[in-house]
Amino acid sequence: MQHETRLDGLSKSRGLKLQAMTWLLAIIWLPAMIWLVAGCADKDMLLEPDCHICYTYSILYQESQPLHELHDVFFVDSLNGWAAGNGGILLHSTDGGANWSAQDSGRVNTLYSVCFSGIDSGWAVGSSGILLQTTDTGNSWSASQITSRHLTGVFFCDDQSGWAVGDTVILRTTNGGESWQTYASTDVTIPYLRAVSFAGPTHGWAVGHEGKILHTDDGGGSWLPQSSGQGNALLDVAFVDPNNGWAVGVGGVIIHTTNGGQSWSQQYVGTAAVLHGVAFWDINNGVVVGDDGLVFTTLNGGGHWELQTSETTNTLRDVAYLDSHRFCIAGDFGTVRITRTEEECCEE
Repeated sequence: MQHETRLDGLSKSRGLKLQAMTWLLAIIWLPAMIWLVAGCADKDMLLEPDCHICYTYSILYQESQPLHELHDVFFVDSLNGWAAGNGGILLHSTDGGANWSAQDSGRVNTLYSVCFSGIDSGWAVGSSGILLQTTDTGNSWSASQITSRHLTGVFFCDDQSGWAVGDTVILRTTNGGESWQTYASTDVTIPYLRAVSFAGPTHGWAVGHEGKILHTDDGGGSWLPQSSGQGNALLDVAFVDPNNGWAVGVGGVIIHTTNGGQSWSQQYVGTAAVLHGVAFWDINNGVVVGDDGLVFTTLNGGGHWELQTSETTNTLRDVAYLDSHRFCIAGDFGTVRITRTEEECCEE
């Protein structure tokens, strides 16, 4: 709102000087205010009003040996993780992604997804319907073909209950992968699916081409479509509980739900690049990765996304949390481990 003031003589001159000083102070202090907003986050009621928590990120980039495109990464705890990719490659880390060793899958199929239910039992899926399974931490893998279609996602919530999705197909096992049942419905058309995520044994979501989302609330016995509001392909999905989830995809798309997918809202990161992978530690802390080495992090559930340095321009395809402050990324020809540290910063 604009205010008009009538001043005469000396009073008017003093008013103009006061206005000029006000603008000068605003110009001097504005950059400092912008830095505080961009670089720090308030620590609720724990620090003095002029103090904040500042976050810094350290990066460890490693090329995979041999050089392969890595499509997926999965950690069961802060130390033990696996990455899967082209040519049947499987890599294993026992130190939180600082070092990786190759495991013999015995296959040359492209592996698109890997999942472990614990330190011993794991599964990987890939092209031509291949399923790999281990019960000894990946020291040995057995292979079977459970469908003729490409499989792009696998998820197990325990040693027995698992799901695999792919080229217009959803499969389910209740005996640890010894046998699989193909989901069929006359009411629901299964699209080309790219990823699947469950929040417990009953609530699950699968995402795929043309922005399609399917949801089950009975452990995969039935699947129903949800409206994403998107036409672009969705490439990954992550849920932290039956209500809160995120999906990412082509065109810089990030969508978020707080009601189990009954409705989805878009979040913005300022890029039109393909976003391949998403992971959340809890309802606040999340990471999204994509083309050209893009890494975005959020500390408030996606209300604000901040671009991070990854030290690579290679395509980054998936991300997994090690703990609340560390995550590991898999992509073309290598892995990236990023650690977030916090410190108190105060105005002098």
